[in-house]
Amino acid sequence: MKWLNRRKEITVLSPLEGYNLWAASYHQESNPIKNLSDSLVEKLLPDLQDKRFMDAGCGTGKFCIVAKEKNASHIFGLDLSPAMIDVARENCKSAEFQCGDLASAVIKEKSYDVIICALVLGHLEHLEPALDKLLKALKTGATIIITDFHPYLTLSHAKRTFTDKQTGQNFEVHHYLHLFQEYFEYFAKYGVVVDTLEEPLFKESPVIFAIRARKK
Repeated sequence: MKWLNRRKEITVLSPLEGYNLWAASYHQESNPIKNLSDSLVEKLLPDLQDKRFMDAGCGTGKFCIVAKEKNASHIFGLDLSPAMIDVARENCKSAEFQCGDLASAVIKEKSYDVIICALVLGHLEHLEPALDKLLKALKTGATIIITDFHPYLTLSHAKRTFTDKQTGQNFEVHHYLHLFQEYFEYFAKYGVVVDTLEEPLFKESPVIFAIRARKK
């Protein structure tokens, strides 16, 4: 995933198209955005022992594997891309997976102790339908961790791109600008309090952010 200014036009894909294509190489992918996001999720994760864990936008199941290693009692991964879900099921056979759109997925309310949603919400035009599902799914005292493309990059006309390893062609995956104010307004509406906001720099610019919040 790169943040290059638009010097030439490349094919823009929907999130479903993009992640279906990217699934073949995503698990082994290494780039600053993904690496920083993974590091922050790992840093901010609470104890998962005997906890109910959900990864919303689980991709190929990296953090479902982590949850298994940390002895979560129940592990649920949701992703829009069938190709990503196929890989995730192979990578973490003990987890429950569902393929579907986060905004319309059926998620039981007050059912999870820990939810992560990494590099996902910026692909949605409207935050509220997805955050409504996620924040209602939190138990009292539960933790949610969100990472995403930093608004600074979007406002700088950066783009989310990847390279198809089979063809060498570059693609952009469509995404939207969401300011921190939007997140904080929805958190307040659902009784969720922000504990941590991190904005790591890469080459002297903020490239992603991570929020850890808890349900009151």
